[in-house]
Amino acid sequence: MKYFGKKNHGRDGFSVLELVIVIGIAAILIGGVALSIGLLRTADTKGTADRINSAFAELKTENMSRDGVTYMNLYLCDSNYYIKYSSGSPMTVVDPDDLGKKIGTGVSKVSFDGTELAQKVIYSVAIKKTDGSFGDENGNVYYVSSNSGTPINLSSPTEIKVEPTEKGSSHKIVMVAKTGRHYVE
Repeated sequence: MKYFGKKNHGRDGFSVLELVIVIGIAAILIGGVALSIGLLRTADTKGTADRINSAFAELKTENMSRDGVTYMNLYLCDSNYYIKYSSGSPMTVVDPDDLGKKIGTGVSKVSFDGTELAQKVIYSVAIKKTDGSFGDENGNVYYVSSNSGTPINLSSPTEIKVEPTEKGSSHKIVMVAKTGRHYVE
């Protein structure tokens, strides 16, 4: 930096002002990167919630166009969330060679009415052909099964919550069992 009115006396280097400016620019850039990472996590959480909600609409289409009952199976395997459709009965075992459609990553947590999805535990949901409400021909709204192979009938879920593993906003898919209506909040 050139000093006007004074001689530099052979000193080379940065002035304090230059150092403060560089530190300020670095702080702004670091803050922008941190904000971007947070926005990416929020976008992944929102995207996972939207994909689950879209899967319900696809389930209705699948169920209306085929004979029998189609189930939407949602599960966590190797830190990723998957959806796979099955005909006739809910899935009871996760096949590592055919995982289905990936809908989210371990950056998000998915829970049914407050119970977080665990590794290879399958949540299966059906929709009735007669009125479009959640449930199968036996009146069972959804099943949970682990790799034991036995599905357990549970009562109607009211929400599926998707939240980031760290800070960020969460989203939930509200399910109205009697009408089959579902939406993201």
